[in-house]
Amino acid sequence: MACHEIAALRLGLLNVLGLDRPVDRQHEIAELGTALETSMPLKNLADSSNFADLRRGFEDSLGLLEDRVMGMASGAGQKPYYQSLLVLSKKVEMDLRQMATQFEQYYLNLEEIHDQMHEVFPDNEEV
Repeated sequence: MACHEIAALRLGLLNVLGLDRPVDRQHEIAELGTALETSMPLKNLADSSNFADLRRGFEDSLGLLEDRVMGMASGAGQKPYYQSLLVLSKKVEMDLRQMATQFEQYYLNLEEIHDQMHEVFPDNEEV
């Protein structure tokens, strides 16, 4: 199977999101086959425990996919499939970057609303 990057990302997301879905986990492990043992970037991605590791792991695995596609002969029968997978993976990379930006903005907004509460209720400082 060629969609190793997506399968490893789904495993990592199960970890990061704290989802307990054994059937999904087993499906993705089966999809990866021996790739979890032979590809450190895919293993790192699948084992991600936080969002930063997830993004970094996906970027690393994407680099391997790019190298694979670049190394394929122009007439290789599977090349169009891998090129499509590369486009999909680039879109996923952009989505992960956007989610990270949104999470960071959410984090900053929480501080702003916290400060606003202290402005509105200055006599209610926490002890």
